[in-house]
Amino acid sequence: MNNGTKPQQIVIAKDARYLWIGLVCWVSTVAVGFLFSLDVRSMFVVCILIAMVLIPLVLIVMSFWKRHFFVGGALVFIIVLFCLLLPPRLYVGEAADRVQAAGNLRSAVIAIHNYHADHNHLPPPAITAPNGTPLLSWRVIILPYLGYEALYKEFHLNEPWDSEHNRKLIPRMPDIYKSVGKVHSPEHHTFIQVFVGPGTLFDPQRRSALGPITPHIGWNNIPLLAEGGHSVFWTKPEDIPFSVEKGIGPIGGQFPVDQCNYPCIHVAMADASLRTLRPSFNLEILCQAIQWKSTMELEVNWD
Repeated sequence: MNNGTKPQQIVIAKDARYLWIGLVCWVSTVAVGFLFSLDVRSMFVVCILIAMVLIPLVLIVMSFWKRHFFVGGALVFIIVLFCLLLPPRLYVGEAADRVQAAGNLRSAVIAIHNYHADHNHLPPPAITAPNGTPLLSWRVIILPYLGYEALYKEFHLNEPWDSEHNRKLIPRMPDIYKSVGKVHSPEHHTFIQVFVGPGTLFDPQRRSALGPITPHIGWNNIPLLAEGGHSVFWTKPEDIPFSVEKGIGPIGGQFPVDQCNYPCIHVAMADASLRTLRPSFNLEILCQAIQWKSTMELEVNWD
């Protein structure tokens, strides 16, 4: 005998089918998000937009519109597609930022090499006073090699970076020093920094030249500059510190793990090549790599 239980079971089965279809829609949306490299915040915004439309629509469909469920599904798909395509920067912005950040780093390292070609040594990490006090950053020294010779001539090289005169030039920061990553950077700050410390190519106690070194290491394995862990005023003589006792200061501030879909650290090598470090790199090996006299085989896991 078929009494009231069977129709109820049929209704429940149909409702479950609709719920499974809704779940597939959600999974597909997340998959599309990952496909287009949406970061966590963008995914959250997109999911909220979808939920604002999808949940009421599913309730309406399940209550009154079951015969036209696929019509409703098509509307949901169009709305989801519109949400994804309306702000295209949501899915191409992060990749474009990484490309631009790498390009900025390349421009800086090429300028350093051009300086080396004219002076037979790398620029010092800072212009210093007679007593050794750092005044202005190497980023100011290479301005003529970036096409900013007129700006370079306006600096008072015998005054500190924050003197009354030099402070007026800070807002004229070249574009290559600008931050393009996910981290908010204060105005006129940069993440482009060199490794400064004993044994590095920017050792304050010596002038470094890119001459012959141990063949099996090669200049292509020695980091020259990278993205610092925090931004600094571009004219300020402040960079990524290194010491044998304390190791390397923080690096990789533009694309951190907690804010990027693809966290990475751009590094320019001494031969002007560019490489990318993932945040899981071995810091001890990197400490060895930046000491140009190191003779150990370096096996940094570059991307």
